[in-house]
Amino acid sequence: MKLTALLLTAAVLQVSANSLAQDITFSAKAQPLEKVLAAVEKQTGYVFLYSKKELEQAKLVTIEARQLPLTAFLDKLFLDQPLKYAVRSKSIFLTPKPAREARPAAPASRPAAFFPITGKILTAEGRPLAGATISNLSSKQNFSSDANGRYRINANDGDILVVSYVGYHTITMGIRQSENGGATAVLSEGHMGAVLNSSEGILVTLQLTDAAMTEVVINKGYYTESRRLSTGNVSRVSSRDLENQPVVNPLQAIQGRVPGLEIVQQSGVPGSSYKLQIRGRNSINSGNDPLIIVDGILYPSQLVEGLLGPVNSIGSTLNFVNLTNIESIEVLKDADATSIYGARGANGVILITTKKGKVAAPRVDLGFTQGFGRVARKLDVLNNEQYLAMRKEAFANDGETPDEYNAPDLIYWDQDRDTDWQDLFTGGTAQYRQARASITGGTEQLQYTAGVNHRRETTVFPGDGSNRNNAVHLQLSSMPAGKRFQFSAGVNYSEDASDLPPLDFSQYILLAPNAPEPYNADGTLNWGATDVSPSTWDNPFAHLRRIFRNKTNNLLANASIGYKIADGLDFRASFGFNRLQQSQVSTYPASTIDPSWGPTPSTASFANSFTRSWNIDPQLSYEKKFNSSTLQVLVGSSFQDNVSEGNRMAGEGYVNEKLLEDINSASRVVALGTAIANYRYASLFGRVSYRYQDKYLLNITGRRDASNKFGPGKRTGNFGAVGLGWIFSEEHFVSSSLPWLSFGKLRASYGSSGNDQISNYQFVNTYSIMGTSSNNNPYQGVIGLAADNLFNPDYSWEINRKLEAGLELGFWENRINVSASFYRNESDNQLVGYALPSFTGFTNVQANLPALVRNTGWEFTLSSDNIRQKDLRWTTTANLTISRNKLVSYPDFELSGYYYQYVIGQPLDMVKQYKYHSVDPATGEFQFLKNDGSLTTMPDSEDLLASMIYTPRFFGGLTNTVTFKRFTLDFLFQFVKQKGRFALTNGGYAGAFYSGNQPTTALARWQKPGDVTNIQKFSQNYSLANYSEYSDLAYTDASYIRLKNISLAYELPEKMLRPIRMQQLKFFVEAQNLLTITSYKGRDPENQSLTNLPPLQMFTFGIQASL
Repeated sequence: MKLTALLLTAAVLQVSANSLAQDITFSAKAQPLEKVLAAVEKQTGYVFLYSKKELEQAKLVTIEARQLPLTAFLDKLFLDQPLKYAVRSKSIFLTPKPAREARPAAPASRPAAFFPITGKILTAEGRPLAGATISNLSSKQNFSSDANGRYRINANDGDILVVSYVGYHTITMGIRQSENGGATAVLSEGHMGAVLNSSEGILVTLQLTDAAMTEVVINKGYYTESRRLSTGNVSRVSSRDLENQPVVNPLQAIQGRVPGLEIVQQSGVPGSSYKLQIRGRNSINSGNDPLIIVDGILYPSQLVEGLLGPVNSIGSTLNFVNLTNIESIEVLKDADATSIYGARGANGVILITTKKGKVAAPRVDLGFTQGFGRVARKLDVLNNEQYLAMRKEAFANDGETPDEYNAPDLIYWDQDRDTDWQDLFTGGTAQYRQARASITGGTEQLQYTAGVNHRRETTVFPGDGSNRNNAVHLQLSSMPAGKRFQFSAGVNYSEDASDLPPLDFSQYILLAPNAPEPYNADGTLNWGATDVSPSTWDNPFAHLRRIFRNKTNNLLANASIGYKIADGLDFRASFGFNRLQQSQVSTYPASTIDPSWGPTPSTASFANSFTRSWNIDPQLSYEKKFNSSTLQVLVGSSFQDNVSEGNRMAGEGYVNEKLLEDINSASRVVALGTAIANYRYASLFGRVSYRYQDKYLLNITGRRDASNKFGPGKRTGNFGAVGLGWIFSEEHFVSSSLPWLSFGKLRASYGSSGNDQISNYQFVNTYSIMGTSSNNNPYQGVIGLAADNLFNPDYSWEINRKLEAGLELGFWENRINVSASFYRNESDNQLVGYALPSFTGFTNVQANLPALVRNTGWEFTLSSDNIRQKDLRWTTTANLTISRNKLVSYPDFELSGYYYQYVIGQPLDMVKQYKYHSVDPATGEFQFLKNDGSLTTMPDSEDLLASMIYTPRFFGGLTNTVTFKRFTLDFLFQFVKQKGRFALTNGGYAGAFYSGNQPTTALARWQKPGDVTNIQKFSQNYSLANYSEYSDLAYTDASYIRLKNISLAYELPEKMLRPIRMQQLKFFVEAQNLLTITSYKGRDPENQSLTNLPPLQMFTFGIQASL
């Protein structure tokens, strides 16, 4: 009962920023207060509750307000009245003000006369706050800021001013009179906000309160919207979450933080790529990558493929986006949020917004980070004695005798040598270093930010190669309040250079422990020559003597202009330009080539790629508020042009290996290939949003797209969506019966979008030049053409239909926030390669098939403010995604080329396998179940079953942030429930020479008749193991819980920094992938690969200073 009373009392006294969001336009002159209250009730729908007796003491009202926020209007209305107000839901309670305390006597030294103070009240983003209250505690006077955030108040030297606004932290500042008669302000220590003494007066910046954080404005690309009023599903990660991680790529920084977004790091090598999917796989054969936009500029998700092919030539382009310069990342998922992007948003949208200048004094930020990384987990493999015993047992089991051809490891190699190749190739320490500097600030007329960043990374592989990145950015904007014209422009440039090894040395960690020394006594490469062969092994150290260099330049430029045509009518146009250029060189000195290949000359390969894209997006928006309604209309168009070019060449006939990097030193230059593609895209789009009383929400979007990836007559497609929302917590029957419910919203959306993620020019015949390489000689000296693609002008857009329903709840003044979303995405008219008979000369042709793919799932988020005290703060954020994928239908499936790859009713990421049964106790060989239930050691394709799904069953993350005084601890746990592949667990290839070493689990093999085990006998015969590799025995549980990130920071007190004129000084330590809990037997459950380096365990420390 006491708890209920307490909650009811808190609810009555609550002032909700949500319910006070609407504006008031009202004018009165010498009118009774009661009459004014009646007029406000009619305009807003709020009800005033008061005593008639108390109203008798009220003064006549003279007030002028034009589109003033309700809270500002109420402050102004009751400023000189003997009453005060309190808001609960849609009711406003009026009670008498307490008697004023006596004003303390002013010090004798205080000047007798007041002087005026002027300035502006701003948000952290530099936007003016209209209706903010400025109170002089000394004179008991109250004032409000106007529509432009400006204020004017009289004060005296030593007065204390309090600035407040609903939803923002209140700040207190002391006033000092300067010698020239002006005024300066000093912010009281411990307050959240900022005060700037400038030529424009005293500029005050207010920070959002935690409850108002739920009202954060989210970016939807073509428009912005408060989270409260949004009918779509958008997840947002702020710069605060990004900056506490020792990572480079933004995708790695948001891993585990966004529901519905699956991110898998493919390799721990700097610059490597990521698997990226939003709400599952929609397409059978076309692309599933989401649309990525950086400051309004379209950005490719991966680097251009088909260059020289080393491990880091195909990576994520987001490695070139400076993580420390990112303000926020928004992930758009449902139809309501993505349909305005049309076909490009079919697989979801990721919007990256970089930091902009703010109205504030110039601020210089400096930072330095140093760290190191290592492989967190090693395989437990056989030592040399165990390895040799395995090899000899394999020969004995097969009844064969080792000789110089099938067993150089037993005949020629040192029998006492025991090398830990795992440690040698991946046991090094990767170094990480980053230094950055930036300046930001501005006036009302011009805001700016500029900065530089340097980063250097190495890897755990042998050698001294590194990846180096230098970046600069500049952003200018002018958005003065009350002015018609606004503009912003920015440029980001990065230069990346890498000379890391041209392959992943992880593929050599299972070399035989007695493999030869890498180098001879004279320093040349040792190939393990014998009297019967010049080489007995592939010496991995040859790659360290080959040069590989990769250089990438990336230029991003953006600009936008806005013009206010009339009240509520605005024009805006944005322009984006992206230029990504990559060049590579890879050398193959003759001294590094296996001598068993015979005499081979030195060669070098050169590759260049160039991608240039621009986009223009003009739009017109209109907003009208009338009575309790708000109408927003947006119309616009989008034009995009993308050109990609690439070429590869080889140099031959060098006279000296030291000249290999210079193509002009080659006596012969051979063209290996050239590719040119031009992608053009145009669209018209529109949006209509209607809100009634800010609790009934309707959002309609439509778009017509045109793409040159389709043939004439098939290039256009029409798409759209509708979103509905109901903020039921604003209903009286809800707020009166559920006082502990701060916020409640139901939303739903449905819509369609297209997909054109296929190769260019599939609707026409294409050809490639033959006879341009030494391995493809022209016929009788004549270079010819070879057909690559068979035309089909009739295929068109793949269609993706999205349905979603969501519930959002906030409890106890939004101390706890919960959301749940159900989605169903269906994709049909699939763009696939339709299989053709071999006599046509083509393997397939691009076409549409009426196959239907469905993704369904649930997404949950939870955020809680667990402890909120003066010196201690603890917050928790969690998310969970449960997803399912299914191939629902595929007409004439048995006749398609996908019959042996997919199964109707099963996920696309499903693997057909043989059903493992046992190891035959009599023979020691694997046995498998045939489709008739009998056992066999040699199953066929008819015995394959759909038995393994390797997409996660569920995944998510748990973040905790604890702040104690000036210490901040932040840590993230990531969890994934999934199956994975690790064929070595079954010991299937144990004993064969080219299989190399094995995990110690292979020791539990069958050895004699009667043994019962799931690992077959050691054997040289690969055929015995091939079937096990394609059986369910090769798959295992790869679920894991990982301490993905942890950081600890300490910030020095302000009083220590003032004497040295610093605003902030912070020290921090961070770790990535610190702990992994899993039953997976391989090196890493995330990328599940023996040939790719797992994500590294990183440790960094650093310092951050602001001047």
